[in-house]
Amino acid sequence: MSSRESWRFCAPACALALVALAGCGPRQGGGGSEGGAGAEASGGSGPDAAGEAGTSGTGGATAGGAAGIGAVAGAGAGAGGAADEDAGYDGVVGCAAVAWPEVATFTLIGSMSDRFFPNALSGDGQVVGGAHDSVPVRWRADTGFAPIPGIDGAPIQLSCQGDVAVARAFSSGIYRESSSDGLEYLFGNANDPAYPVSLSPDGSVIVGNLDESYAGPFPVRWTRDAGAELIEELANSLVYSTSPDGVSLLGADILHIFRWQAGAGKSALLLHAPLAFDGPPTMPVSADGKVFAFSPRTTLDAMMVARSLDEQPQLVECPYAPCAPIDLSGTGKVVLMWGDSPDARGTRIWTAEHGFRNLGDLIREFGGDTQGRVVSASYISDDGQAFAGLATDPNNPLDYQGFYATLPAAAYP
Repeated sequence: MSSRESWRFCAPACALALVALAGCGPRQGGGGSEGGAGAEASGGSGPDAAGEAGTSGTGGATAGGAAGIGAVAGAGAGAGGAADEDAGYDGVVGCAAVAWPEVATFTLIGSMSDRFFPNALSGDGQVVGGAHDSVPVRWRADTGFAPIPGIDGAPIQLSCQGDVAVARAFSSGIYRESSSDGLEYLFGNANDPAYPVSLSPDGSVIVGNLDESYAGPFPVRWTRDAGAELIEELANSLVYSTSPDGVSLLGADILHIFRWQAGAGKSALLLHAPLAFDGPPTMPVSADGKVFAFSPRTTLDAMMVARSLDEQPQLVECPYAPCAPIDLSGTGKVVLMWGDSPDARGTRIWTAEHGFRNLGDLIREFGGDTQGRVVSASYISDDGQAFAGLATDPNNPLDYQGFYATLPAAAYP
């Protein structure tokens, strides 16, 4: 699941009459019902090959590490059962995990004269999408900027490896871009935008919500075979993510958070809906589709974290207000928080084990040099160890630049 764009929507018909943050959305997909534990045999050594896990869903834990998500046959590589010596704090869904440095890193991207605005982070944490001096780009620490030709809007979502980008063109709607397929128009237009938009980890399935002149929203799903199709039975709902295999969607209507699958209809997950503020409600979803988080109060002083149907959702009181979840790691172990902390020290992250911690403090504690800046992250990688956002000089609020940072696994003892 932008430096968080402002969403203009909340149609009277949709009436998710409910109020939360403007413009924070999930980075990428989730959703989908669990399969069997057949991925267990493949666990222990990193990503499973495509189809190797058969029709399995969540694989069991093995001697090699924690349970992971096996690939559905034909749906691309899974984030296979386990953690090896290079695995991070959380699981990477859909591609290989990355071995980060044993000390924290912090990099300013661009400069004040040619600013870079991050809009997306790949699931593996290696690629940042955004606008550099108004040019749509991908950025990597090892290669720098790579322009994305043919479009006037920056990437708003990236696939697990960053090879597929979803971009919102200012003049004509939502596009998909990759080196193999080039630039492809998906859906939407300048007058009827689509918010929010998410994609499967391999970039093969993309979902959004069309706001047709305040007469929606209408969820739409794009696939290579079928193109863009309206999901008519989900009218007046918001869809937030697609499952890694693209089969099911996770969304919310005015009363419920639900999972939907063609032929099976809606299955209510929670008799609650995320709130909204000056736009559609935000609800980040983990890449494996099993965890979602949202603001349950208009006061924006708490978040609800739902981990599975077998557990009661957890109400987490924020140490300050306003605060709201804006992104999740791969299986939801780390929640990235938005909010104006009273100490003006930037972004916090939350885990069940460690509670709320300041991201800038963690970077400095583990050897990174934030150059005295306030670190405000908008995106987190699946493993919970890479971040992108804006860093501001506390003595000059006009001096803000894009940044990229990594934490070592030791930051999560």
